[in-house]
Amino acid sequence: MAKMSVIFQINVDPDYLVNVQERLKDSYDIKDIKMVDVGFGIKAIQALFILDEDQSVEDIEYNLSEIEGVSSVQIISMNRLG
Repeated sequence: MAKMSVIFQINVDPDYLVNVQERLKDSYDIKDIKMVDVGFGIKAIQALFILDEDQSVEDIEYNLSEIEGVSSVQIISMNRLG
């Protein structure tokens, strides 16, 4: 079965930025996580997930959006590996 790499951008209220980043590390098998500048001093979290091709990206997106302090979640990149 093939794998996919999916990068999510998670827009977070600045007061929750560090808390959300820690929760992601504890809840998911994330290969890379970093804070990025969106513009005008606004920061977001970008997280790289490696998933089985049959895993639901929509379920992960929904679960991320339910984290306290998260205002929106968007897929930045999705690629099939191998």
